[in-house]
Amino acid sequence: MQIQLKLQRSVFLLAAFGCVFPVVGSTLPVLAESDAAAATSTESKSAEVKIIEPAAPTRSQVQNFFNNAEKNATKGKYTDALADYNRALQADPQYVQALLGRGVLSVKLGDRTSALADLTRVIQADPKNALALAHRGRLYYELGNISAALTDTDQALALDPNLVPALVNRGFLQTVIGQSKPAIQDFNQAVGKQPKYAAAFVNRGYTRSTEADLKSALADLNQAISVNKKYAPAYLNRGVIYEKLQQREAALKDFGQALALQADYVEAFYNRALLQADMGRFSDAAMDLDQVIRLAPERSDAYFRRAQLLVLLGDLPAAMQDFDKTLSLNANQPLAYKQRGDLRAQLQNYQGAIQDYNQAVALNPNYAAAIIGRGQANLSIGAAINAVGDLTQAIELDRSNAVAFEKRGQAHVMLRDARSALADFSQALELNPQSADAFYFRGAIQSALGQRQAAKIDLTQAANLYRQQNQGEGYRKTLAQISNL
Repeated sequence: MQIQLKLQRSVFLLAAFGCVFPVVGSTLPVLAESDAAAATSTESKSAEVKIIEPAAPTRSQVQNFFNNAEKNATKGKYTDALADYNRALQADPQYVQALLGRGVLSVKLGDRTSALADLTRVIQADPKNALALAHRGRLYYELGNISAALTDTDQALALDPNLVPALVNRGFLQTVIGQSKPAIQDFNQAVGKQPKYAAAFVNRGYTRSTEADLKSALADLNQAISVNKKYAPAYLNRGVIYEKLQQREAALKDFGQALALQADYVEAFYNRALLQADMGRFSDAAMDLDQVIRLAPERSDAYFRRAQLLVLLGDLPAAMQDFDKTLSLNANQPLAYKQRGDLRAQLQNYQGAIQDYNQAVALNPNYAAAIIGRGQANLSIGAAINAVGDLTQAIELDRSNAVAFEKRGQAHVMLRDARSALADFSQALELNPQSADAFYFRGAIQSALGQRQAAKIDLTQAANLYRQQNQGEGYRKTLAQISNL
């Protein structure tokens, strides 16, 4: 019987519950007075032509540059804000508050290198600037330096224990490193100091969810929404809790509300996509992933999830394109290589499939599923000896895998090793008594060996299973085999 390779559906899991990591707010500072008089124009003495230098901005003008930058940043006019910060700093390169503002804005604009440089300059000029330390701590987290993030945040709070967003940030960081108890203490302090600070409730809810206290987590998220009904992250995170509680429609409603409040909320689209996929709403899920990719085109996980959906929807060429894009963005993904290999095998590109399985195994030498896939692909091209080697390796990794025994049995059939084949099919049936193929092959071998009674029992069972599983081709072939006994 021809081996039918199918791309198995992967379990769609919700993205990791996202803590809100708030931006630490800053106050509008006043430009420090300078004793330096405004620069005046000068004249050239070398010619009759009078050269007039432009006057340097006055203190009032520099202050206006800064104030305009702050206003534009608040309105979301980030390009204009950056230009105004630059004007202020061109006039006064040591203007600490403008450096701080530009550093925070650069984080928003994704320019982390410039942000780190500006925030570090602020701290060098003013080592006791708690806001700058808090902001740099947050930036270090985004850069993946948790230790430096904690150091800066600790120092910020030592300087200003009432900096509530920094308390929330530290709690978040402690949750990231698995320190739930001190994280909860920080969130409790934050709530005590600022009872209507929604981010504190959201983060505490997340931390409680990591401790499997979903009831308390839900209460925190309800409280976050109570104090700020327009806070999109609260709806997103409550949606995740509802999903964990199997309240899927409530989860979908919350994800939708998060998007109503923030139309470009990537994580809301992503989480809703995964939930809808898990509910079998594949087309809706794919549309949500389209939005994720539109908003965040470098997210390899979005392409990967969409590729899985496209396979389920039957659009195999588009699925292949998404798998290719996934791996071009992040080649360190054994699961993506394995699933692209599955798709190539389904399209009968067995050599391409073997290459993908090789990559998956190179990244994860104990990846039994990829090794089995490679064994099946070798079996499909008639490389039975290679198939036996692969499937034996897979069995050594996991002796409970019925598929590995069944496929190795088929490879033994190719090699005319009836005894080994019978042993493998019998073991496969011990592990999975519903395998119609294993009954069929074992029955066929018994028939060839003249064991007609045993063959009839196995083939009859195979026929029954094929019929129950709606496998018409297998059912017809088995009936033909029985008629020849």
